[in-house]
Amino acid sequence: MFAGHSLGGLTVVYSFVSRPDLFNAYIAASPVLHYDNDYVIKRAEELFKQKKDWKRTMFVGLGNEPDYQKGFNSFRDLLKKTNPKGFEYEFREFKEDNHASVVLPAYYAGLRKIFAGWNPPQIGSVSELENHYKKLSERFGYKILIPENTLNQIGYQFLQAKQFVEAIDVFKKNTQIYPNSANVYDSLADAYEKRRST
Repeated sequence: MFAGHSLGGLTVVYSFVSRPDLFNAYIAASPVLHYDNDYVIKRAEELFKQKKDWKRTMFVGLGNEPDYQKGFNSFRDLLKKTNPKGFEYEFREFKEDNHASVVLPAYYAGLRKIFAGWNPPQIGSVSELENHYKKLSERFGYKILIPENTLNQIGYQFLQAKQFVEAIDVFKKNTQIYPNSANVYDSLADAYEKRRST
């Protein structure tokens, strides 16, 4: 992920249009997109003529800054017009903020955009959880494992419901994913002990 503000925001967008393979997510807060006669926007227009699946996310935030509005609008309109495949983007104006105060709300909103869908929905089964993290892995371009504590929580829910076979299966899966964690073996032992004492 690459984030920047003002000229740093311009650098973020420039980085994407000149070397789109460097990062998979971008946050530009009040970028100076009109710099050098809209150079970056023109580069973006050329770049998006390539028909490819981008698998990239960009968030562009702007404070109440009339001097930056034209570049912001031009870039937003270009993305709406070209609608690049696999390129998720959001443009948001923060009218209550100025050039200096927009940084934190724009970064926060950008992170929310980039990581939207990170938390799993209410999970009914481990296979649904595996599917959720498989999709996240595909989206972000690297393997994302089911968190150890998430599997542990599911295992203990099965234990409380006296579903020992299911609990043991979940805890075993946790030992496969996290073989160096003492906690996963402790939880598996809890399940075996509770099954034996019932």
